[in-house]
Amino acid sequence: MAIKPLISRFDYEHNRWEFMLSNEDFAKVQQGYACGECLEDFQGEFRIKCPVCGHSTAGGDRILIDPRTMI
Repeated sequence: MAIKPLISRFDYEHNRWEFMLSNEDFAKVQQGYACGECLEDFQGEFRIKCPVCGHSTAGGDRILIDPRTMI
């Protein structure tokens, strides 16, 4: 099951999608429990590579934290 971004936008300069996630979902991507490319949630299982799209999970470079949930 994929994570639902709060906001998504296309970055035309770099030809890729960017997502804004909740703090909880951002932590999943950052820690390797979800994919930063297709946003697949690995249901608590750590993965180096996404089984859905093949993207390396050590990322989060295009993911933004929801500023409304920051403390």
